Amino acid sequence: MGAEEITRAKIVQRAEAVDRSVKLAKTKKAMDDAAREGTKLMIDNALTQDAERLTQEKILKDKGDGSI
Repeated sequence: MGAEEITRAKIVQRAEAVDRSVKLAKTKKAMDDAAREGTKLMIDNALTQDAERLTQEKILKDKGDGSI
């Protein structure tokens, strides 16, 4: 194997390493985005449930039924 072939092999190895790094970064970003979206959905769900509970409490209070 000549010096040129060794240099070419090293360049290919580095390019492959960069490609793997880019793929990992994209995967991590996608996972972070999914986690962020999941958190938003959990918060939205909790707020919706809380609003529904408060609405039910108000309806019961307006009816004069003291139980909650």
